[in-house]
Amino acid sequence: MAIDGDKFAVWANSQTDVAINRYEKRFYRHINSLGKDISFYLADVKRIDNLSKPKIDSIIAQLVSVQNTRYADAIVDFTEDAAKLAAYAAETEVIGMGMVQRVKDAGAIATKTPISASGLLPAEHMAQLNAYNNKRLADTIRMGWANKTPIDELNALIVGTERARYTDGLMHKQKQSARAAIDTACHHCSQVGRAEARAANDVYKYRIVATLDTRTSSTCRELDSKVFTYGAPDARIPPFHYFCRTVIVPELDKEYSWLSEGRTRSSMYGSVSSQTTYAEWAAQNADKIAEQNEIDRLKRNRRARARRKANEG
Repeated sequence: MAIDGDKFAVWANSQTDVAINRYEKRFYRHINSLGKDISFYLADVKRIDNLSKPKIDSIIAQLVSVQNTRYADAIVDFTEDAAKLAAYAAETEVIGMGMVQRVKDAGAIATKTPISASGLLPAEHMAQLNAYNNKRLADTIRMGWANKTPIDELNALIVGTERARYTDGLMHKQKQSARAAIDTACHHCSQVGRAEARAANDVYKYRIVATLDTRTSSTCRELDSKVFTYGAPDARIPPFHYFCRTVIVPELDKEYSWLSEGRTRSSMYGSVSSQTTYAEWAAQNADKIAEQNEIDRLKRNRRARARRKANEG
């Protein structure tokens, strides 16, 4: 029986999600340790409102140094995990699709390939996360100094409060930004690994498959069902943005098109033909999509009002 490439891609992507969840938790442990380091440091600082700028700059430099150390450890762990994910994705593609030739150094290839969503290599992508959170930490301390914030309140701004289960501090925001970076880098490594597996078996053409729902970005909607050749100058590999859900599947030569007959792809309104593009699906469900968009708009407005009310309180 012929293997359904689209359904296999969905399964393979679900395995990537499992790996992402595990890697995120591992990364979060480093951030949790960072929060404890900062609290321990601030415990020795009585107040900051009476400090000079050089002294504040010194405190910021020391805390950024602590943060850099924690992030360096976290990024080393993650880089190893991401390379293993690329190798795993390549191997499962070979086995799952009944291929013969295995891939050597899929992890190394993925780490040397720029991520479409950021234009950076995976290591640079994670270094950017580190730099971004360094700036947020420095800005939080400087704002606390300028506004004469008591040291216990500054600690709460950075680490969070027990009342909110530490979801109201900068450390939690760092976890959110780390999640976005990890998801994107992992998605990149898994897609490159699968593409390398196909290329090793002389399958260079692939098709972009976006998710058929209202959350799909305009970029992915436009690229859905387009066919590219791996390694060609115009080839594009997801992720195309942060939290991208788009995947690639092998594109069969016309002589094997009969293998795709009767196959389907999932959508938020039920299964449709695997040959249906996002544009066609959207046109067929225009009324339902308009209704869903209005529901989503009202939900966003309610959340915005709730946030404003919470801030005012």
